[in-house]
Amino acid sequence: MSIEDNGGLRVLAINILGRFLSNRDNNIRYVALNMLMKAITVDAQAVQRHRATILECVKDSDASIRKKALDLVYLLVNESNVKPLTKELIESLEASDQEFKGVLTAKICSLVEKFSPEKIWYIDQMLKVLSE
Repeated sequence: MSIEDNGGLRVLAINILGRFLSNRDNNIRYVALNMLMKAITVDAQAVQRHRATILECVKDSDASIRKKALDLVYLLVNESNVKPLTKELIESLEASDQEFKGVLTAKICSLVEKFSPEKIWYIDQMLKVLSE
């Protein structure tokens, strides 16, 4: 992304990409997810604002949108938001098809292992994933 110098323009561009996630056209949503993945390295906070919309894309009917959104959520997770994002991903796990469940389970387990704030929470989340 080459809008590194002007923070205002960068945030505006990320907000426009965030709005593209609500578009009906899967191609536009896929490109928006792809660009947000690139933008996260430059301005993660601006991308974080679109977390709810990105999580909705994880539940999308299109497999490529789901996979790209999951990859983006994986990049969004940090120590401060691991608990709510893990909860959302586990809820998505319940409604996922068998093919996506494997990918989603692997990502959840990786996030829980990487960012777990305490051992009891880690064990609790792993049990929730295994029970799905």
